Amino acid sequence: RIASVTLRDAEGVERTHFRAGEPLQVVVRYAFGRPLPNPILGVDFLREDGTHLFTTSNYDHQVWWQNLLPEGEIVLDVEMLALNEGRYRLQVNLFADCDRPAWWEYPEDERPEAAYFTIITGRSANGSVYLPTKWLPPTVSQKAESPVDGL
Repeated sequence: RIASVTLRDAEGVERTHFRAGEPLQVVVRYAFGRPLPNPILGVDFLREDGTHLFTTSNYDHQVWWQNLLPEGEIVLDVEMLALNEGRYRLQVNLFADCDRPAWWEYPEDERPEAAYFTIITGRSANGSVYLPTKWLPPTVSQKAESPVDGL
């Protein structure tokens, strides 16, 4: 089972408030009551209103965890929180064996409200994603002078 889900910053400090663009670690502590042949851990990122933004899993990345210890910690490293200002929710799902047909239909454990976190941008912005942008000053284009016949 999923024992707990915590969020950490790049220094390993547990937090629930992050700035847009910062890294994030999702730390999933697990305690399996029995051996799981080929477990899959999925993490869904959702806005507070339930809008689905992104899903990732070790299956998607072809990372296989066979013979895991019965208890431990798995970390999902998010290099940059590309989310706009707002409150977000993580859903974490555990599946026992990806070799089973339609394995995604048979969760071993589901945590629909595994963790909540807030993103701060420090400026007004619209939309769900955060794209680091900057406006550049206009450049003055110089029209090429055309030669005037006869002068």
